[in-house]
Amino acid sequence: KKDNGTMMSSSSSSNKRRRVEQQPQRVISYGVLLYKRNEDEIQYLLGLIPQRNWWTVFKGLPSTTCNETPTETALREFGEETGTQGLLKTLVPETTLHGKAGKKDLVIFLQEGSHVSEDCFRLEHVVTIDKGYMMGKPEIVQIQWMTLAEAVEGTKGAKLYTSQINILQDAQEFLENSNNSSSDEQEQQQRKTTCDE
Repeated sequence: KKDNGTMMSSSSSSNKRRRVEQQPQRVISYGVLLYKRNEDEIQYLLGLIPQRNWWTVFKGLPSTTCNETPTETALREFGEETGTQGLLKTLVPETTLHGKAGKKDLVIFLQEGSHVSEDCFRLEHVVTIDKGYMMGKPEIVQIQWMTLAEAVEGTKGAKLYTSQINILQDAQEFLENSNNSSSDEQEQQQRKTTCDE
């Protein structure tokens, strides 16, 4: 009985080690989320996938042919998915947002982008899907500015990917807190100026 128990315990430990070893390594997808303030609301620039049922943040995997930095990957993916290579030349993120989508970890850089118009989109220059039943189709077929509520509730028959909702929620919270801090600083400066006078 003791021998059987030892064997079972050894077999169980071996199976556990095997399961750990077989777990696929997670990959990191880097992207950029542009925002702009429009009166009293915040809007985000998102892309519509070719099936026209989901909106997505612009993101992708690092190139396998060169040693890209995370921000270089994000910039390249934005250009490829919007057909606007060179429009967004530099990336100085205000914060970094994190999420998960299947076997991928998402690292998204938040940056002000009011200079980017929906009219800048060039469908004919968008990179195409290279495998699967959608092969040859553009990865993104439309870009649009929208609020967090519009993205989550859906617009034009499509909603934001469920796995990306927390990314926009975190962006919203960060920007609202930043705006409140700026307002407080301005108010304190005005009070100081009044006292100095």
